[in-house]
Amino acid sequence: MSKEIHSETTLNILDKMDEFLKLYDEIANYQKGVINHQSDMDKELADVYHIIEGVVPKHISQSHKIFLHLKNVLNRRRMSKLPTQLVQMFIDNLGPKIEVIRTRHKSLMDKHQMVLDQIDENQDIHKVFKSLDIK
Repeated sequence: MSKEIHSETTLNILDKMDEFLKLYDEIANYQKGVINHQSDMDKELADVYHIIEGVVPKHISQSHKIFLHLKNVLNRRRMSKLPTQLVQMFIDNLGPKIEVIRTRHKSLMDKHQMVLDQIDENQDIHKVFKSLDIK
């Protein structure tokens, strides 16, 4: 493999890794919002339950209005539940691995740079032989 192809491949891999980590961060940023929204929906549902517990409807139409309101809250809660579960599943399964990837990535890049910094293509070959004790 030529050096040019290797460099291009390396750059492509690094770009894709960077894209992936940015997408992970984007999805992780949804976590707080979807959990707060789910919590708000649960509170609203609890409020409706408390209303039902404390009210004695005098007409069927009153019961029907409460039923329709409860159904509306339950439907909205159901719609907010899936994003919460998706984000939580994503974070629970990838979160610890992402941190390992970030740590290893930095370590590899630092080591690679250190090796590149140590390489001096303009070294005197005789000095190299001498330092390596090559005769």
